[in-house]
Amino acid sequence: DELARAEQVVRRFEGIEDVRVVDDAVICYVREGSTAIARLVLLLDEASLRASEVTLSRPTLDDVFLKKTGHHLEAEEANAASDAAARASRGRRP
Repeated sequence: DELARAEQVVRRFEGIEDVRVVDDAVICYVREGSTAIARLVLLLDEASLRASEVTLSRPTLDDVFLKKTGHHLEAEEANAASDAAARASRGRRP
């Protein structure tokens, strides 16, 4: 699996704080991302892995949640709403 290989390659990069595979993406947490991004892409290329998209951003609330829990905030909110709806429907009587 290419995502698993990319995760392993990126984990070896100096300065990586954390790496996660979420959905169809490898998410890296690295200090000084603007200087690290070119070296990360080169490292993937040397491992014969092609990055179809590279995004550099400052951490959002969702990023912090993802780093702590391994899940996106929106997915957690959707699951919580679904659970609440299921509990509410069980409490109703025909």
